[in-house]
Amino acid sequence: MAVLKLNREKEAEKDCTLAIMLDPNYAKAYIRQAYARLGLKRYSGAIKDYEKVLQIEPKNKMAENEIEKLICKKEEAKNNNSEKKKNTKSKSSFEEKKHEECIS
Repeated sequence: MAVLKLNREKEAEKDCTLAIMLDPNYAKAYIRQAYARLGLKRYSGAIKDYEKVLQIEPKNKMAENEIEKLICKKEEAKNNNSEKKKNTKSKSSFEEKKHEECIS
């Protein structure tokens, strides 16, 4: 947990993976790994971690809530990436048009 508080998500993710290898039913390790993956914007991995928490602790409301939030974040990220691609394409077309004007 200390590693997460220091914003060292990659290291925290590795530590959690080791903890899970030692005890595959250690729900806290999956929760912390999900937090680390959230910080790394690995939303699909974080969702899988919370789903594993629900397998271990079926009544864990926090995990259910986090899955819902992450699904929204994942969609937002996908939409933002689509918007960036559209803007990049528009710029490229504009730049191409200007290039054509310059060489004409």
